[in-house]
Amino acid sequence: MISPEEASLILQSAVPNVRPVFGDRLSAHRKYAYRFVVTLPSERHIAIHRPGTQDGVTVYINAKSTLQEDFPEDGIQGVKIARRYPKGMYGKSGGPGMSTSAANLPTIDPRRNDALRLSVSDRTGFRLLLDWYFSLVAKPQKSEISEEKKA
Repeated sequence: MISPEEASLILQSAVPNVRPVFGDRLSAHRKYAYRFVVTLPSERHIAIHRPGTQDGVTVYINAKSTLQEDFPEDGIQGVKIARRYPKGMYGKSGGPGMSTSAANLPTIDPRRNDALRLSVSDRTGFRLLLDWYFSLVAKPQKSEISEEKKA
């Protein structure tokens, strides 16, 4: 099982160029969520909701990685999609339909982006999610793949 605090520490140690996101009053909104942004190769936000759940942690992300790849169809071990927020979605009361602390992040806001609410059960699943979302693991180039097939 992983806690929101552990997830925050793992994120800060594993992801280069990560910065906390502060609210209007320069507070980190840590009462509600740990919020971060990474700007390379493209800007992406992540919100780790507090408190944790009996299943681990709730994480809000954009539905595309920093390399513009969709969330893997076969999923990520230890990570379940709890809810999809299609671009343009509004909640019943006209709000974003998700946690305000997550929806206030520009690349997660479902009014402008496809977003996901995920349930992450353990450290391994969280690290795999970070690898995909922030493109931490180098992907083979097409030329490398074709060379492997020739061999």
